[in-house]
Amino acid sequence: MSHIDSHDPEDRFIEAWKQWARRPPARSPAEAAAAVSRRLTVRRERSYWWALAAAAALTVTIALAVHWSDLVRRAAPPGVTISHQETTPMGNGEVLIWLDEETPLYMNFQPPENGQVLENKS
Repeated sequence: MSHIDSHDPEDRFIEAWKQWARRPPARSPAEAAAAVSRRLTVRRERSYWWALAAAAALTVTIALAVHWSDLVRRAAPPGVTISHQETTPMGNGEVLIWLDEETPLYMNFQPPENGQVLENKS
């Protein structure tokens, strides 16, 4: 009984592999070596100028962004002056938060003592 007629998949695979290995090569060793050499040479000749150009453009963009943010942080817009307004002294449990340059927000976290009225701090 032949191995090809066998129902065992492993025996059929081994027989098919042996038949494939007995076939003559499609190319001579010299032709195969020349084909591999040509393929390797073509890959070495490729130029990656576009990747270098993209990296340079990205570097310039990042440098400009850092420089711009530094300039914006240093220079105040013309006509803008930062003034510290006079604040009244705060008591225990009072907190002052400035909402903007002109709007203070006073918060009191203690109940009034004996019906005292809080000072007007508007």
